[in-house]
Amino acid sequence: MQDKTKGKILAALTSLIFGFSFIFTKKGTATVSVLHLLGWRFLVAYIFFELFRHLLGIPIQLRKPGWTNLIVLGFLFPILYFIFESMGIRDTTASEAGVIMSMGPIITMVLSSIFLHERPKKEQIIGILTSTLGVILMVLTKANQPSFSFFGYLSLLAGVFSYGLYAIKQRKLKDFSVYERTYAMMLMGALIFFTAGVISSSFQGNLKGFLLLPLVKREFFFSLIYLSLLSSNVAFLMNVTAIGLVGPTITSSFSGLTTLISVFAGVIFLGESFLLQQWAAAAMIILGVFLANRR
Repeated sequence: MQDKTKGKILAALTSLIFGFSFIFTKKGTATVSVLHLLGWRFLVAYIFFELFRHLLGIPIQLRKPGWTNLIVLGFLFPILYFIFESMGIRDTTASEAGVIMSMGPIITMVLSSIFLHERPKKEQIIGILTSTLGVILMVLTKANQPSFSFFGYLSLLAGVFSYGLYAIKQRKLKDFSVYERTYAMMLMGALIFFTAGVISSSFQGNLKGFLLLPLVKREFFFSLIYLSLLSSNVAFLMNVTAIGLVGPTITSSFSGLTTLISVFAGVIFLGESFLLQQWAAAAMIILGVFLANRR
């Protein structure tokens, strides 16, 4: 299998996993805060990654020249990305958040042109724009009253830029293996988010409750398994590999599928409605992904 084909398949599978993750995030945060979920998500992801690499004998050597770039990588994603995304979603409506986050492929494409000098083809530009418009139409069909939250909009944009810069950074870290980069991201996420969860719950006088969350809340436990093993370990590995094989622009062109899959998952598992306009939006997303990845 050619590297480009392999990279596109991995990017599509990553979008599939991320699409279903919204269901588990919604269930996981039904009774706990986003910070507590993130803390446990990355701690469990790191523990499983450690077990996985020891069982398979995968070498991890982080003390190489340029190791500080791994810290920058981890801060861009997952740290800054999830912080900005969480603040933005908190202060805006779901529709506004969906529209702003859908700008990710466009911003990543622009950043790739500036920093990596990877000029997108005409078909890729048309495809990404078509897919983005499809995502916007998809989320606006259920639009609520606008929040007019400047801070919320700014936070979401900062999250989008964090991911775009992360994708650029991935492309430049060729001295570190896919496993080493993913390991660093899991470690950073566990250290920052779990520590923040401990501090937050301590101030609230509920440290014991935080530490026992996976044992006392069944919905939280099952959400945690999916989000840590699939959405973190597996999806992050595939995302890192895809960026290395086909670049940030092509990888991000599949992100529209995440929105499409999350909507279908909501219809199937949560009984949400699916409007006629959303069928048109779904067709635009699929057409856009096809155009962006034509040979």
